[in-house]
Amino acid sequence: MNAGKRMLRPELFLVRQRLQGMQRYLWLCVMFSLVLIADCSPSKPCEKNCLSGRCVNGSCVCDRGWVGDQCQHCQGRFKLTEPSGFLTDGPINYKYKTKCTWLIEGYPNAVLRLRFNHFATECSWDHMYVYDGDSIYAPLVAVFSGLIVPEPKGNETVPEVETNSGYALLHFFSDAAYNLTGFEIFYSINSCPNNCSSHGKCTSGNSIASRVYCECDKYWKGEACDIPYCRNNCGSPDHGYCDLTGEKLCVCNDSWQGPDCSLTVPSTESYWIMPTVKPFGASLGRASHKTVVQEKVMWVVGGYTFNYSNFQMILNYNLESGIWNTVPISSGPLPRYGHSLALYRDDIYMFGGKLEMGASNVTDELWVFNIPVMTWSQKFPSVPAHGQVYAVEGHSAHIVELDNGDVVMVVIFGYSSIYSYISNVQEYNIRTNTWLVPETRGAIAQGGYGHSSVYDSGSKSVYVHGGYKSLPANKYGLVDDLYRYEVQTRTWTILRESGYPRYLHSSVLLGGTLLIFGGNTHNDTSLSNGAKCFSADFLAYDIACDEWKVLPKPNLHRDVNRFGHTAVTSNGSMYVFGGFSSVLLNDVLIYRPPSCEAFLGQERCEAAGPGVRCVWKAGRCVSWEPSFTNSATPAPFCPAKAATVDERCYRFSDCTSCTANTNGCQWCDSKKCISALSNCTATVKNFTNCPIRNEQICSKMANCKSCSLNLSCQWDPQQQECHTLPGKNGRGWWERFFLIYILFCEQRLMSRDQTRNGKNMRLEIKAPNSSTSHDLSVAQLCGDGWSNVGEACLQINSSKESYDNAQHYCKNLEGNIASLTTAKQKLSPWVGLRKINVSYWGWEDMSSFTNTSLQWLPGEPNDSGFCAYLERAQVSGLRANPCTANTDGLICEKPVVSPNQNARPCKMPCSLRTTCENCTSQAMECMWCGSTKRCVDSNAYVISFPYGQCLEWQTGDCLLFQFVCLSIRSSLLAVQEWILMACVGTPSDRNFKENVILEALSAHNVLFHPGYQMA
Repeated sequence: MNAGKRMLRPELFLVRQRLQGMQRYLWLCVMFSLVLIADCSPSKPCEKNCLSGRCVNGSCVCDRGWVGDQCQHCQGRFKLTEPSGFLTDGPINYKYKTKCTWLIEGYPNAVLRLRFNHFATECSWDHMYVYDGDSIYAPLVAVFSGLIVPEPKGNETVPEVETNSGYALLHFFSDAAYNLTGFEIFYSINSCPNNCSSHGKCTSGNSIASRVYCECDKYWKGEACDIPYCRNNCGSPDHGYCDLTGEKLCVCNDSWQGPDCSLTVPSTESYWIMPTVKPFGASLGRASHKTVVQEKVMWVVGGYTFNYSNFQMILNYNLESGIWNTVPISSGPLPRYGHSLALYRDDIYMFGGKLEMGASNVTDELWVFNIPVMTWSQKFPSVPAHGQVYAVEGHSAHIVELDNGDVVMVVIFGYSSIYSYISNVQEYNIRTNTWLVPETRGAIAQGGYGHSSVYDSGSKSVYVHGGYKSLPANKYGLVDDLYRYEVQTRTWTILRESGYPRYLHSSVLLGGTLLIFGGNTHNDTSLSNGAKCFSADFLAYDIACDEWKVLPKPNLHRDVNRFGHTAVTSNGSMYVFGGFSSVLLNDVLIYRPPSCEAFLGQERCEAAGPGVRCVWKAGRCVSWEPSFTNSATPAPFCPAKAATVDERCYRFSDCTSCTANTNGCQWCDSKKCISALSNCTATVKNFTNCPIRNEQICSKMANCKSCSLNLSCQWDPQQQECHTLPGKNGRGWWERFFLIYILFCEQRLMSRDQTRNGKNMRLEIKAPNSSTSHDLSVAQLCGDGWSNVGEACLQINSSKESYDNAQHYCKNLEGNIASLTTAKQKLSPWVGLRKINVSYWGWEDMSSFTNTSLQWLPGEPNDSGFCAYLERAQVSGLRANPCTANTDGLICEKPVVSPNQNARPCKMPCSLRTTCENCTSQAMECMWCGSTKRCVDSNAYVISFPYGQCLEWQTGDCLLFQFVCLSIRSSLLAVQEWILMACVGTPSDRNFKENVILEALSAHNVLFHPGYQMA
């Protein structure tokens, strides 16, 4: 017993000592409070109103969840338990780096409705997430971003979101760029949708647990009584009648059409309709899917959805009956979105796309779905030597039958996670099962992500509009470009731009007119009026006359703004399916254009439109169809174009783009593009007479990896641009062939060590009519003082240096400490291997250490070392060493400089970096998304998460973030109690201190589980 007491005495002594320290600290707090009371009495008023708090001695003490000098910004967690109420970010613009979470608690299985009376955030960057449950692990039902306001320039109706669990969790995150007016959201439990739209009454069921519903007035239907039916009684009895069974709609007589049977057949007017039959509930809503039509059936494949657990990869929709079917598949490709589809006979070809599940890779897989047998098969095409196939997303594809009988799938543009925005065309030959990236002629097209394209079989041409692209001066954004690609001749032509930039929109070809619908129209927030994400814009391009017109938006009973949808044509109508408008959509919109047959007389026929192009032929009015032509001149029936001014041509910086367009330009004096009407001494008006200029070809390469693939280009790491190598301008195909041949000879000569008299053999090859020569000496490949070893240049130095000095020495030589993977040297050098964090070692080139061919010695790495050196050759193993220590020698490494390589190696692409540390180590080039564990290019963040998949991103402070998370998770409650007990105050004071803690933690990007509550 005494022994036990003796054992407790030291502990009691420590407790007593801590209590005495606490008493002294509390006494100081009391004294300090008395001084403040004496100094501040009477209480000072606040200069500004405290909006969500109270005034204490001239300063606002904020309520829980509010911060700011007036308590005007939300920043924290809120719990709402009333049956109805409002939630808002505050009365003014939300602040930068806002994180706010609201938990609305109803009762189990109750219907909870959220009504977005006002919502304005930065599109694609600042998001509001809505979950059907009490945590972020509940089903996600909506992601709001951008401008969603019930006003003439925005939506016509107020959007509502419904949850069915009895709970709703809302989480808002904003970045450090732009802050807009925020939001005001009304919620109510067990209420009718949209208050029955003033066209019905809200009624409850017989039992207490039953939900309320709308009883609609006559001639109104739908869950919210917002869909009119049988307007004007369908023109009964002459035009049609109202069918009150089933969907309650007008059944028109044979000579009448339209929602209310008021238009003749054929009609000079267009109209929209929205069938009410949806594919088995909202769970099958999707975006960035693809569709094709075969024999009146629309096939829907893939797409992005919030929850893939019950995802149906393939759906089909009968365009005549309006009936949906799911297609059960036992095996096949993983779900994906941003892919392409192309139909050939009974086969659907699916290429590329992003695999959202797993590692979220962009793939180059090619799958074929056979419609009659309903099975998938994967193709494994061959790639020619020295060829390249790009794994892309956000591209498009079309099947084309060439004049020689071959059938090819033409893949247009796209985004590659390795090579960035792709400006190439890829061809897949179905007969030979081979890929080809062909050389193209004409204008130099700039490729991108999320464009739309259509194929015209008559002219064998593809029309490509819009997209998210790389722009001059290392900028990125939306474009309104329109290109025509003639597949047979592989020729690009620049057509008149639309004036309405967008991406993830749709396009179809109807009656000689290109119809563009919807899309994401938000560009740089600093340049745009508002921040509109979703559009219902309807544009028409008259191919015959090279003119754009804006058509009226769909006049339907609800908003149809969207992006990421698809559109197809059948029987002269356009069918739009799905997309995204904060929620994933599963509706079908049908557009029926005017019919040329309805225009009587030549004058009325040729004046028809906009939205349709008609011609008078053989005494009747018929649709004009595009035909192949080499001329950029509009058709003879088109109105005269205004004279082209020089300013319209200045933007074309190369000869081929200047002369292969419809703007009426000429290439003047080999240096500028001006109007064809302007005076010029030496002029070129046809692109076939232009010299090849690699400056513009190189400028289309969006990153280092794509730049390095071109023999004539070199990447500038400081300007982040691709430029032409000196002396490489104007080469033809024959000289490129010689360069490739030289590289082949170079490898053969070096591998055989062919030298004469101890000197390197010099191989000189001159291309025909060219003075260019190529010296393959080591001095040219590596530089003086360097040795060529395989594909690398090495320089050995026997001096004793610290790790940082050794790296500085190599950097001055435009190299790095060699990332050695084999033991060949007789020195004990630094090997370019460094500890990144507690458990991760990586090479200087950012690749991970695999501990395979070069291994740690027994007992290594020791805790004292953060840098690795190679023990002497007879030991052949790695040891960890303090980075300030000196080793016996160093080895520098840089890549071989050949005509098609950059002076410096390309950095590891962002998509291949798997941790926050190596993702954000290269300044602002990459961004890390913690919620998806993905690293993406800064110039591609918007297209990498088009549907708000990233809850929060960062470009640095990874180690601090991890440290704070680890320490806070284990001891947050203890730290909180210590701080709150330090100075006793009122409950409001405690709330104030609590918010100070959360504000400080939030500044370090610490995102807690929304369910966490301060004690």
